Amino acid sequence: MGTPSSAELSLSQTALAAAKVLVGPLARRVSDKVGQGTRRTSSGGFAVDLVEGSFSFTRAWIQGVVVSSNSGVVSFVVDDGTGALTVDARAVAKQLLRKKVKFSPPREGSYVQVIGAVVPPGESVEKLTLKAHKVIAVDDPNREALWHAETLQLYREVYSV
Repeated sequence: MGTPSSAELSLSQTALAAAKVLVGPLARRVSDKVGQGTRRTSSGGFAVDLVEGSFSFTRAWIQGVVVSSNSGVVSFVVDDGTGALTVDARAVAKQLLRKKVKFSPPREGSYVQVIGAVVPPGESVEKLTLKAHKVIAVDDPNREALWHAETLQLYREVYSV
């Protein structure tokens, strides 16, 4: 029978992973959804669908440049050219501490990849936040242009289906 190709996987199967998104469209969609009343998952996460009727996701994958950093609260702001988003990296810092590794938030100007839970503004945070469970510094000088092309293709071929 073999392994199914990516074209054969249903959106419900691919929705389990983090959705690769641009910050601007994510922020606008979350703002719209918060105004309509939030849809929370059983784990307390926030479910987002970028296009009405498309699959929902609770975790997002973003990439961009760190424009500010606050080591005191282990957070930083990432700007991908479409918008800026606060990243709460406390969970990453705790994981590394358990392994006896000190976490240092990325420096301003560095390009990062962040995957985490989408937290809308409201009770626990002032503005849209990503509760990171993975933070990776990316050194490839072509990565930013490739990221925009990759997410544009996803919006056209997957998210708007």
